Amino acid sequence: MNRQEVGYGALAGALVIAGIVVGIVSDNVAVAAGLVAAGTALVIFYQSYQTRKAAEATQADALASTKMLAEIQRDRELGVQPVLVLLQASPEPVAIPVALAPVVMVSEAPAVQVQNVGRGPAIGLRIVKWHAGEIFWSEPVTIAPGQTVPAQLERDSGVGLGMVRQWLYLGEGHEGFTAVDPRLAQRDKPNDLVAYCLDLLGNGLRFRLRVGEPPTVWHPASEVEPPWAPALKEPFDWRPANLRASLPFDEVSQP
Repeated sequence: MNRQEVGYGALAGALVIAGIVVGIVSDNVAVAAGLVAAGTALVIFYQSYQTRKAAEATQADALASTKMLAEIQRDRELGVQPVLVLLQASPEPVAIPVALAPVVMVSEAPAVQVQNVGRGPAIGLRIVKWHAGEIFWSEPVTIAPGQTVPAQLERDSGVGLGMVRQWLYLGEGHEGFTAVDPRLAQRDKPNDLVAYCLDLLGNGLRFRLRVGEPPTVWHPASEVEPPWAPALKEPFDWRPANLRASLPFDEVSQP
């Protein structure tokens, strides 16, 4: 018991005793009752004050614990989080060397080169791009820390063309822009080129590849599914949300 508690207790006790004495000596019941009531009220007030202080301290401890747990979780996430960096994107159709033939064909699909400079693998990476009025996307791949897609950015063509630049072609599928959920990729930069993947903890990540910013993170265990979550799933249902909700997705209809 500290000095403050002793002081309040002594004052409350003195008021109660004074009330009793006044009541005995003077027969003044009103004054005696007032003194006793004042002493009792002082005790109740002090107890309420102490209870409030204890509750505030408990709340502060709880907030500190919550903050510490959030920091621990964040450190854990950063320890396994991939960080995707766009090395290059093809602005125009890219020349593709055809195996075993000294000819060059032209792909209408866009292409990219991406590196994972983070601490963890990018699992099920899918890249979605708006290009010439359509939305293109890649087949899911996994990139280990420090690795690139494609795995080798340059190689000897083998047909006398020297070193040929390698690309990840976004040609697994494509649909007209109006047929695809606009939240997956948009016409205007930097939202025209977006990468989606999972980390080792099962969190969903969304990277706007044209800007050097941290990813948008989705925690499936505690957060509502975001509009771009279908990009993390197989089969990839690229349709607008109203069609996904009303009609089942037929894999055969995928391009």
